[in-house]
Amino acid sequence: MIWKDLLLETRRISEFGAALVFAVSAASLIGFAANKFAPSGITGTLIAGLGLVLVEVFLAVFTAIMGFVREADKGTLEGMRSSPVEPVVVFLAKLVFTLILLETLVAVSTGAAIFFGGTALQDAYMLFPLLASAGIYLASVSAFASALSVYIEARGILLPTLILVLSAPLIQDVIILVEGGFYGHGSWMLALSGLGFMIVASWLSRYILEV
Repeated sequence: MIWKDLLLETRRISEFGAALVFAVSAASLIGFAANKFAPSGITGTLIAGLGLVLVEVFLAVFTAIMGFVREADKGTLEGMRSSPVEPVVVFLAKLVFTLILLETLVAVSTGAAIFFGGTALQDAYMLFPLLASAGIYLASVSAFASALSVYIEARGILLPTLILVLSAPLIQDVIILVEGGFYGHGSWMLALSGLGFMIVASWLSRYILEV
């Protein structure tokens, strides 16, 4: 199922391409701002860290649209729900697919921020573990919000709102960790919180995806 989604995404590049353009554009602005207004390395890294996490949150909206929402729009969701495959397995497959897409976009956006940030972001490589760990949490949020939103008519408005609300604890934790320069152990803590949310979301998926 994961392989099928990746192949379809490769053949139909419009949604992923739009997310990629957004990731590079937003990250380039973050890098430019860090280079312009925060010439010192550590300050530029702080600006980039907070900015890139917010970019991740918006990218989670893109990946949510590529998940269960697209299955619902294409009319294939009912077939997935009525298949003999357990709902938890279906949800985990979509979650892994979302995680692959999100982490790819995060890597591209971080690279773009470092490229456009110049000397102000020469230490921004330290953010990679932090952003990757945040990606685990946001991938779980994205897949969970995508599964919930198939029952919502005004999903264009409510889906971003739902993701932002569920991401609020992550944003608060990242602000504290980045401000304190607590990259190493903080990344592990974010990864564990992401895995915890993944377990809860997977358990709830059996009720959300029931026929």
